[in-house]
Amino acid sequence: MHNSQVSAIEASIEQYKKDIALKDALELLEKNVYFQEVIVKGFFVDKAVQLVRQKAEWANQPPDKQAGIIRQLDGIGTLYEFFKQIKQDGEIAERSIDSDRDTLTEVLTQNL
Repeated sequence: MHNSQVSAIEASIEQYKKDIALKDALELLEKNVYFQEVIVKGFFVDKAVQLVRQKAEWANQPPDKQAGIIRQLDGIGTLYEFFKQIKQDGEIAERSIDSDRDTLTEVLTQNL
């Protein structure tokens, strides 16, 4: 039981490290002026507004164009949710990693 418990905690800590690193990388990207211009303003705002305007003219769009507009809007939402999930996972990892490290230390010292 000891080895499997240690392995599970170590795996958890490693995943937390990855989640934190990914969150930190995203935060660096978000501070980058080019990321702000291309992704935040260009994609999340300008492209989304353009697609919503096209959707507002629904009657003038053939069905295949309507479906394409919806797919593109879904894509914008999917990327936004992906970034949001990275942040949430990283924040959870930051709150949890020390606790798991303490638990690992306790498990290792109990079995000496």
